[in-house]
Amino acid sequence: MKRIITYILIVILAIGIVSPGMSPVSAKSIAELEKELQELREERSTISSEEKDAEEKIKQNEQLQAQVKAKISEIDGELEVTQANINAKQQEIDTTNQEIANLEASISETETKITETEAELEELEIQITDLIERIEERDTLIKNRLRSMQHNGGNINYLQVLFGAQNFTDFINRATAVSKILDSDKTIMAAQERDKADLEEMHETVEAKKEQLVADKAKLDEEKAEVESKRATLVAQQQELS
Repeated sequence: MKRIITYILIVILAIGIVSPGMSPVSAKSIAELEKELQELREERSTISSEEKDAEEKIKQNEQLQAQVKAKISEIDGELEVTQANINAKQQEIDTTNQEIANLEASISETETKITETEAELEELEIQITDLIERIEERDTLIKNRLRSMQHNGGNINYLQVLFGAQNFTDFINRATAVSKILDSDKTIMAAQERDKADLEEMHETVEAKKEQLVADKAKLDEEKAEVESKRATLVAQQQELS
């Protein structure tokens, strides 16, 4: 740069010497030129410094942009994980809701079954009471018949009835009557045996239904407890989701 200034000064001096019509360059003009050159140097230095600052800011901005992009990518990843967790929790809630609905349906079914069993037991108790009354009535009738037969000599009484006929027609009538009595006795005995067997079967049915009733009520209590547990789980899941 000093060489350039020296060349400029030489040119100016040469012009002053060669051109007599031109006025010589004063020392003040040279000083002004040097001042301008100095100002230009300073301006150039300032511009160069500003350029470096601008480049540095550009680099910083690029780094900042890269950091922002990385942060955005990280947040997107976290959002995906969070959404996946939300979906999983919602699935758990839906599953729990379905389990509660299934349990409530089972509870309703069990309650209906218990009600039906209790009604069946009441009906069986009524039937058993009626059956016992019939059996007791027949027992009384049979005992009376047996006492009568023992008092009259058993089957001899029937023979006396037959041999006491006045004629053949009377004999047929007496025989028919005796046959009906014997058939009636057989029918009574058969009915008695049948009712006693039915009574025994009804007692067994009642015991079985009572056992089933106890089991159903225990199942109902378990299902209700499980529903309460599921509801508590559901509340906890919903709180986690909110």
